[in-house]
Amino acid sequence: MSGLTVGYLSIDEWNLQINLNKDYTDNESSEKKKYVEIASVLKDRHWLLVTLLLCNATAMEALPIFLSNIK
Repeated sequence: MSGLTVGYLSIDEWNLQINLNKDYTDNESSEKKKYVEIASVLKDRHWLLVTLLLCNATAMEALPIFLSNIK
């Protein structure tokens, strides 16, 4: 989760928009699809940050509970 937080929130919107508006050949169409998906995730950065932080906190709190049950 921490890696996703750093990775997604460090993407520069300017470069993303440039890559979205670039003309792609048929061979590069999958690359454009990836940029479109990333843009849709980054559309609401605040919700993305809240979701990732809540998931990270939940995972960190649940880890000791699961590890104590392994005995």
